[in-house]
Amino acid sequence: MKRVDIEVAREVTGGGTHYHWICFDKRIYISAPYKSPVTAGEKVDAHRKKYKKHKKKVFVFSCDRNCGK
Repeated sequence: MKRVDIEVAREVTGGGTHYHWICFDKRIYISAPYKSPVTAGEKVDAHRKKYKKHKKKVFVFSCDRNCGK
């Protein structure tokens, strides 16, 4: 077994892991799946810029389910 750096270990995903962003406004909105947390984060930033009152209601999460990828 090989020892890996902590930064490399944080980037390891198990197979089908992908990312969504979610908004907890009046209706809970869950985005389409993204392969990268950076891409999902960019979409969150765009959503927050468009809807200024949603700043504290939007975040990115990882998902291991089959979401129709």
